[in-house]
Amino acid sequence: MAANTTNGADVSAQDMTVKANKFVDQGTVPTMITTAGAATYTAAEILGGVVWRDPSGAGRTDVLPTAALLCGALINEQVGDVIDFILVNEADAAETITLSAGSGGGFDQLAATRIVPQNTSRLVRIILTNVTSGSEAYKVYM
Repeated sequence: MAANTTNGADVSAQDMTVKANKFVDQGTVPTMITTAGAATYTAAEILGGVVWRDPSGAGRTDVLPTAALLCGALINEQVGDVIDFILVNEADAAETITLSAGSGGGFDQLAATRIVPQNTSRLVRIILTNVTSGSEAYKVYM
């Protein structure tokens, strides 16, 4: 990744601007997922930073991308890399979203913390624990 500096304090890099220990991530515009059933989130949706979800009539158990797909969407990924996104439950009734990890992923906390109630949002933090091809893995914190 190429980086440029003009005054010693500001650095610009591909898809990110760093200014005096602060950064602005230039993600994508989030889309609303309205699948009437379980949804599997794409790596692009996760890396976009915000996932809006309407469970469309009932509680849903949605699936995060596989560790291989998530690592494949990154450049120069390393063990310990952190991916944060906000999961917003846009339900119009008492419909919860429960997250499930994709292949190679796992949750570090109690199962009850995987639930996002109606009209709330949760920060979801994914930490890469293995980036070796064929053995990719991550842990999820909520």
